[in-house]
Amino acid sequence: AYDSDPVPFSFTKWQYRQGTREAVLFSNYQNKKVEGFINVKDLIEFVKHDDYEHKVQVSKETWYNFFPTKNMSIPVDSATVINNGTVPKSLANRIVKSIDWTPTGNYLQKNDVMILDLLAQNNWKRPIYFAATAPADSYLNLAPYLQLEGFAYRLVPVKQNEQESQQETRVATDIMYDNYMNKFVWGNMEKKGTYLDNVFLTSCVINTRQRAGTLASVLVEEGKKDKAIKVLDRCLEVTPFENCPVDATLYSITLAYYQAGANDKANALSKTLFENYENNIRYIYSLGREKIASYGSDMKQAQGIMEQLLSFANFFKQDALAKEYEARYIKIVQEYNLPTPQRGARQ
Repeated sequence: AYDSDPVPFSFTKWQYRQGTREAVLFSNYQNKKVEGFINVKDLIEFVKHDDYEHKVQVSKETWYNFFPTKNMSIPVDSATVINNGTVPKSLANRIVKSIDWTPTGNYLQKNDVMILDLLAQNNWKRPIYFAATAPADSYLNLAPYLQLEGFAYRLVPVKQNEQESQQETRVATDIMYDNYMNKFVWGNMEKKGTYLDNVFLTSCVINTRQRAGTLASVLVEEGKKDKAIKVLDRCLEVTPFENCPVDATLYSITLAYYQAGANDKANALSKTLFENYENNIRYIYSLGREKIASYGSDMKQAQGIMEQLLSFANFFKQDALAKEYEARYIKIVQEYNLPTPQRGARQ
């Protein structure tokens, strides 16, 4: 990283210093309608100007830089993105001539403007990634052009098709599989006795399990069930129950095991989850009536997951397990007078 070229921002330090361009508005100034999608590079050049012709007045003494349109475009050189590996040859026929899109909202903050500057100046020479854990609005409405490669989305000039749009995003399964199985380093969280604080548990562990479930499900759709099972096995290996909680993050792993046809592994994980949430309900009720109300969301989650695990057992024809779950579920519902089952259980 220290030997790489500098990030190709075009703003000078005087143009992005504190107090300048903290927000850049979208404005149809003086009713000058701009037709079509405009190259981001031209829009960045527009907002660099400091004269009043390139600003809009919002109060007597307050002027803001503005974009004259929300319709933005990033040109694409198909030869460049294939030659440098941005897009594999197998997707060459899906490369768009330009990424045309419209950011949401009425303005962009400085950090978003700087991202636009980076997109404008990069010319597809270097990969640009967005953190997968970042809020959705930080992607500037570019989600249809993002592909998941692990714990980050890469911007690529390939738009999601109808099937991919039903997923969280398009998944580059070959890249993500190699990353997950061979390249990622887990920071000792997979080793027995490693202490993981709550911040780590609610970020890294959750993300590790969720991404594994996503990757495995897409691998199953591609007919690569063996690879899907290996990813799920790896996930449980690096997030062992000794260090990481048995919780709802395992829900997608259980489902993916079933989808991959690994019923024995799915059943084993399902049993662990079911027992965990069954015990959670009993523990909450052991605290006394005056404290139960404060655990309402926990109770709802526990009951919902138990119902869904029963639904899985029924759907994937695990009849003996479904019969066992139904009996245990009905017993606990009746014992604690829980709400009527909503999904999988029957009374």
